[in-house]
Amino acid sequence: MGYSYSGAQNIHGILDLDQGTFTSGGLVTLISDATSTGQMDDIGSATFSGDLTVQRRIAKTFQSFVSLGFSGFRDNISFLAG
Repeated sequence: MGYSYSGAQNIHGILDLDQGTFTSGGLVTLISDATSTGQMDDIGSATFSGDLTVQRRIAKTFQSFVSLGFSGFRDNISFLAG
């Protein structure tokens, strides 16, 4: 059993895999916004394969993020205004 899709997939809320195989193909993004956080739940007996992009919303200022000690990640993270 598996899940098939074509094109990029934006998942709002929780990706919950109970069984079967989920192959992302690098086209899956977990979306976070002002009211919810995109996340992956326990995958149970399922199999997940591939790359997964996790988007995080950072409120108002970049400075609040830097003050948490994450400034070394700037080279690995894309920041989008919004």
